[in-house]
Amino acid sequence: MSVRLSSAIAAALLVTVPALVSAQSLTFEKTVTVGASPSLDVSTGSGSVTVQGGAGNAMVIKGTVKVRTGSNVPSNAADLAQRLVANPPITQSGDAVTVGKILDEDTRRAVSVSYQITVPGATAVQANSGSGSVSVTGVSGAVKANSGSGSVVAAGIGGYVELRTGSGNISLKDGGKGASLSTGSGSIEATLSGEGDVKANTGSGNITLTGVVGLLTASTGSGSIGVSGKPTGDWKVSAASGNVSVDVPEGQGFSLDASTGSGSLDITPPLTVQGRIDRRRVQGTVHGGGPMLRLSTASGSIAVK
Repeated sequence: MSVRLSSAIAAALLVTVPALVSAQSLTFEKTVTVGASPSLDVSTGSGSVTVQGGAGNAMVIKGTVKVRTGSNVPSNAADLAQRLVANPPITQSGDAVTVGKILDEDTRRAVSVSYQITVPGATAVQANSGSGSVSVTGVSGAVKANSGSGSVVAAGIGGYVELRTGSGNISLKDGGKGASLSTGSGSIEATLSGEGDVKANTGSGNITLTGVVGLLTASTGSGSIGVSGKPTGDWKVSAASGNVSVDVPEGQGFSLDASTGSGSLDITPPLTVQGRIDRRRVQGTVHGGGPMLRLSTASGSIAVK
């Protein structure tokens, strides 16, 4: 009986130890040196990505590796995770650094990896997650960030910004040179600090844009849109269901075509009518005309200040 009991205990330990390993997080850290024109391309299939600008000419790459669970996970997942930590997926070609390209299919199924990376301030960044949040802050280069399902955040960006997510909110603060922002379902909030064209669209959610100087295209399938800034090119703002509000500098000249299927029109500046004005549509010029503001909503009110 004692032999049988000892065998049972040993068998239980063999089952328990791998389970404990798979539940743990493993980490790695690597530093690479780059030159005057650095770029970073980081991606993960499942996990978060955080990139922040720093001083100096080094990229510090930290990874957190978690072993997946489920029927599709390889039986040696814990071993694959340890191999990944021992040999992180980081390559460098000149000033270009690539992080997260896992070629082995079993390893991709075995682990999820989250990255926290500090880069020189001049770095151009491309960051992608199949399922997880993405954040990029404090860089002067162009930024492209994408998530299949998760929030996408950028702040203090000197270059052009392109943010995408299949499902989640988008936030941009202090974008310097225009932006392209898109989510399948979620809100968009952006503050621009420099001149540049802006595109923003969501299938379902509100859009709030501040400091737009340039061309603008903004649309939502369901939600309200609020925009403030200086039109130096045409603005097209449309909501299938929701209010539209536009705020421009006092004395700004522009042309206006505003229409609503069901809602009110509130036009504060003095308007010179060109052709027609009624309860549902207004066409005219303000302060002598200028860039066209084409505003529309199928169900909601429109206000221009």
